[in-house]
Amino acid sequence: MTVSFTYDDFPAIKIFSLVNMGLHVFCAAIALMANKKIGVFDDFDGGDVGSVLLAITSVFLTFFPVIVIPVFWIIYITTITRVFDSITILFITLFGILLISAPIFLIIKIYWRNNDNIYLGYIEIILITLIFYAPNILQTVLIVLYWPISFYFVKTCVFILVLSLTRNVSYFTDKVPEDFLATSTTVTQWFIQELLNLIRK
Repeated sequence: MTVSFTYDDFPAIKIFSLVNMGLHVFCAAIALMANKKIGVFDDFDGGDVGSVLLAITSVFLTFFPVIVIPVFWIIYITTITRVFDSITILFITLFGILLISAPIFLIIKIYWRNNDNIYLGYIEIILITLIFYAPNILQTVLIVLYWPISFYFVKTCVFILVLSLTRNVSYFTDKVPEDFLATSTTVTQWFIQELLNLIRK
């Protein structure tokens, strides 16, 4: 959003940023209104409306970025900027891999329910982690490389990225307390953590 407002000739990025921000704020508002704790999902039976909304929000936050972000940037690079150098080709390839990773994950998830193949479990771990974390990381790196407003902007983006990744790692190294407030991001990462624990078992 900072980039799109700094460079006035980027209306597509501006619209994308505003819509993306609005959807994430909406998901965060739903989680806050539900006012649930993480512990409620340990005995989740689908009967609680607030818990169901949080579960839907988690699925949305997991699969929306991995579809919309790659599609937007592939279209933007290939049809609007039309700059095909080594960096853009690399990002088109990486975004393409992300785009196909979601249906591959769903196919493996459906197949693995009736299969005890441990290697499919490992592939599922890699894919779900890639699906949730990679789109925003790639998007941030692309923006920093192509539209570096200033040295401080780049430094701030890198700092926020490292801080976010450090915080995200804590969800997998430590168990999330059951009395922790179930925000949209916390629930999503908790679900991923529980999925990984289930696969490991």
